[in-house]
Amino acid sequence: MTHWSTLAPSETKRVAIVAGSLATSLLPDIMAAGMRGHGAVTPLEVAPEEFDMCVDHLKAMGFVGATIAHPHKAQAARLAARFFTVRTAMGVANALRFDSENIYGLNTEAPAIQSLLTGQEPGTALVLGSGSGARSVCAALLEQGWKLKVWARNGMRARMLQSTFARYGKLDLLPQPQPMGCNLIVNCTSLGSKAGEKLPVDWNYARRGLTLMDLVYRRVPTEFLREGTNRGFKTIDGREIVVEKVALSLEWWLNTQIDRTEMLRAAGLRVPENTL
Repeated sequence: MTHWSTLAPSETKRVAIVAGSLATSLLPDIMAAGMRGHGAVTPLEVAPEEFDMCVDHLKAMGFVGATIAHPHKAQAARLAARFFTVRTAMGVANALRFDSENIYGLNTEAPAIQSLLTGQEPGTALVLGSGSGARSVCAALLEQGWKLKVWARNGMRARMLQSTFARYGKLDLLPQPQPMGCNLIVNCTSLGSKAGEKLPVDWNYARRGLTLMDLVYRRVPTEFLREGTNRGFKTIDGREIVVEKVALSLEWWLNTQIDRTEMLRAAGLRVPENTL
C-alpha cells in the first residue's frame, strides 16, 4: 500500500481513498469502476494522527478529492473549510474536494440513503446505533419526514444523538431493539461485519411490509439482511449504499453523471434494468 507522504504531482486526474484500514474494504474496487475513463484512484491507509497532514499533502499534489472512510469522517468535517450541503452534514464528511486554496466537505451518505428509499412512504424507523453512520441516517430520515426510534449499546452516545437532533425532530430511545410499529430498520452498528454476528432484534414485533437497511457491507449479505429476506421483507444491502454515496462523490468532483453499472458489478451486486 502506498504511503501518502511518497505521492508526487501528476498530470493524471486523481482521487484518493483515506481510511484507517482497507484490508476487507470494497471501496477501492467500487471507486476504480466509477473512475474508469475519468482518472485514477489511490487507496491510502492513514493513522488518525496523520490525517490532517495527509489531506494537506493530497491537496498540494493536485488531487481532485478524497473519499473518507472510518475512522476519519468526523475529523474530515472539522478540517473542511466549508460544507456544500449543511442540512445533512451533522459533523460527518465522507467526501472532500480540493482546489488551490481550500478544502470542501460533503456528506453523500445522507442523500445516498434518501435515494435508495425513493418511493417508500415515510413512517416510523428504528435506527440501531449512535455513531457517525447513525448521524447520517437520522439526518436523512428526518429530512424526509420519518419518525425515529433509536436503540444503541452505548446509552450515553444514544442520548447525545438525541440531543443533537432535538431541533430537527424527536428521537425516542428504546431499551431494547423492538421494531413494533416500524416500517424500516436501519443497522448503523458494526454488528454483522463478521460472519455469524446477529443483531438482537425482536422479530416477534416486526410488521408486514418492513424494509431492512444495513450500513455494514460484506461480499455477501449480512445475517441481518438474510433474516429479513427469509421473512419476506425488502432489504437494502450496505454495498448499495456504498455504490450510491461513491457515485455522488464522483459526480461532485468530476461534474459529470456517473454510470453505476460497473460499480454495482464491482460490489458483487445484481444490476437493475433501469440502472443508468
